[in-house]
Formats: sequence, C-alpha cells, structure tokens
Amino acid sequence: MQDGEYHELNEMGACIWNMIQEPRPVAEILAAILEEYEVDAETCERDLHALLESLAEKGLIQVDSAESA
Repeated sequence: MQDGEYHELNEMGACIWNMIQEPRPVAEILAAILEEYEVDAETCERDLHALLESLAEKGLIQVDSAESA
C-alpha cells in the first residue's frame, strides 16, 4: 500500500492470503490447498511458491526460509 499499488488475487490467491495472515509453514498451506481444491500437487506447489515469491518481492510478506521448505 505504501507505493499506491493495489493487487488483485483470484479465489485461490485470496484463500492463501487469508491463511498467511498468521505465520505458518508453507507445507501446511500447501496441504490445505490440496485438500480444498482439485489441483495436482506439483502444479499447486509450483504456483504457491511463485505467489509467495511475488508477494515477498513486492514487500507484502516476509518468508522465513527455515519454515518455507
């Protein structure tokens, strides 16, 4: 918000955003998504990491690399 940019998330992105409001391991987020949505694990993991990296690059989240594995 500091740079005046707004970011739109799709349904799954919004779900992930809600889950990361409190620190939790990426594996926990991945498991929750796989349980809720019909998506293959490889695609889900790749897309989840891409979203988290994008949010981190924009300064919207911080990823603790010790917990992101």
